[in-house]
Amino acid sequence: MKIYILGSVGSGKTTVARRLSVSLCIPHFETDNFVWHRQTEGDIRNPESVRDAQFLAALEQPSWIIEGVHIGWTDTAIHAADTVIFLDIPYHRRTLRFVFRYISSERRQEKSSL
Repeated sequence: MKIYILGSVGSGKTTVARRLSVSLCIPHFETDNFVWHRQTEGDIRNPESVRDAQFLAALEQPSWIIEGVHIGWTDTAIHAADTVIFLDIPYHRRTLRFVFRYISSERRQEKSSL
């Protein structure tokens, strides 16, 4: 099973992907984690070659859930997916989630990729 989840920031992609990953017992990948090398001091953008190699390694898995806002370089996954889920959440709800995420991040309750 291969699932691709897309939508705007704050639409719930990561939450849906994490829940599906647990219930279906398949790995979940966030496109942000291909783009960024996560470090305590702050994130550093990966070179495109590193991003693409990590992304292709994820696609080689027999099953996966990939989620993110990135388009273009992720088209391969969209075409390879058995199911594509587009989360179209009202603007006011996304904005509220974004504000709460920012506040949580500032309080160090949640790691944010802002």
